[in-house]
Amino acid sequence: MPPPSANSYESPLSTMRYFPGDRSKYCYVFDSKDDVKNGSAYLIRASFWAGSSLPYQTHSPQKVNFTLLIYADIWDEVVISLPQRGREETREMFVIALGDHIDVCLAGKSSSSDIPFISSLELRPLSTSMLSIDYMLSLGGRQPMLTTRRLNFGQQSDEYIRYSLSASPFPLAPSLQDLSSNAFMFRIQIHPPCIYKATYSSHSASE
Repeated sequence: MPPPSANSYESPLSTMRYFPGDRSKYCYVFDSKDDVKNGSAYLIRASFWAGSSLPYQTHSPQKVNFTLLIYADIWDEVVISLPQRGREETREMFVIALGDHIDVCLAGKSSSSDIPFISSLELRPLSTSMLSIDYMLSLGGRQPMLTTRRLNFGQQSDEYIRYSLSASPFPLAPSLQDLSSNAFMFRIQIHPPCIYKATYSSHSASE
């Protein structure tokens, strides 16, 4: 079963698409139909959930591995232990469209990599007023920015929270760690009001 969600809609992780053919790569193309514009900024998130088993054999029964590409460049090597437990694997980046399309590809199977699969692929527009996007544009906009982790400090359960499109495009992983009063604080660029309730908790020295 895919990981639980705090929302009521069906998880996109309940299905997968895999590519057993002999092509060198298999691509999803975001273009004008998806409102992709040259020079605009986007978040791309790929999610992978293998569950207890895959419908095909892998080189190693303990894992599946394949390569994720952005345009023709390597985005990352995806390695998932089998059976998959806990949370889904995700890869996320901010990217500036270099033309009127964005290509996200999975490298085909080879002697060293397995048949690739994917559970979910998302594209979200981003504001150029975001500090990270402004920085990318100052470097020419040709280098994407990778996201390593998102945390919701102060959450009292192990559920992920996913806010609606109108509020924020970012799912937040739970972190049950308390923050001390001298913790580093940072500015959240996009945030629904309820994030304020769980972002920071101050404790006095006597507590």
